[in-house]
Amino acid sequence: VIDRSSSMTGTPLALVKKSLHFIVKHLSPQDQLAIVTFGSTSREELALTAMDEGGRALATQKIDAMRAGGCTALSAGLLRGLALHTKAGAGPHTRSVLLFTDGCANEGIVDTHTLVRRIEPIVHRGADTIAVHTFGFGTSHEPKMLRGISDCASGMYYFIQDHDAIAGSFAECLGGVSNVVARGAVLRVTPCRGVRVSKVHDEGKDAQGGHKAAAARSSAAAGGGGGAGQHAGGGVGGKKKERGIQHHPPGPAQTITRGGAHPGSGGRR
Repeated sequence: VIDRSSSMTGTPLALVKKSLHFIVKHLSPQDQLAIVTFGSTSREELALTAMDEGGRALATQKIDAMRAGGCTALSAGLLRGLALHTKAGAGPHTRSVLLFTDGCANEGIVDTHTLVRRIEPIVHRGADTIAVHTFGFGTSHEPKMLRGISDCASGMYYFIQDHDAIAGSFAECLGGVSNVVARGAVLRVTPCRGVRVSKVHDEGKDAQGGHKAAAARSSAAAGGGGGAGQHAGGGVGGKKKERGIQHHPPGPAQTITRGGAHPGSGGRR
């Protein structure tokens, strides 16, 4: 999903086109690619198309024909891109949206909270997720909105400070998408008898070293009486996902050791 507003005229759009050509080149015939652009309105440049020889030729033609102009209807572009996935239906394949913009939304939905609420039921349907990775170029875009979108949709937010970083950011994201080894994973925690789990924290670093955290409300696990469950999303080969567990032991604070529990020691382990 590419911003083609007037601010993208010249070098920014040329570099995005170069990055799109890189993506087309490295996708396999089993992969499908769609291209949506947005200015004052959104436009489907390329429907979901298999990247075989004919599909690559068509994608290359559509990329080269892209022209900048208009305002920044980011929400219209994003929703159209997500609609292509929902129309295709769920399946065994990884589904992702890469959203690139250099400006602030000034057409359509311009409030972050409203847009996140709008896309949340679309990107999360049961254990199936459409990941949205966002790319903000330069200092004129709205990081809060892009970060809110990516956090909601189990994606990453990339801050691209200069032209030279555009291709590298796309390549890093594409590498992660290509190496997904698990989808819709669910983490379930069943504590010892009498111990109650109140939250499971999902904490991971985004592309700039910041942190994003989401806490799952506890729910009764089968037979656990105080366990918790959390959708863990997808897994990428060679990458770790960490979870922090907030728990409450019974009675006075205890230290649990291999030999048993020693009341009154004042610690938790």
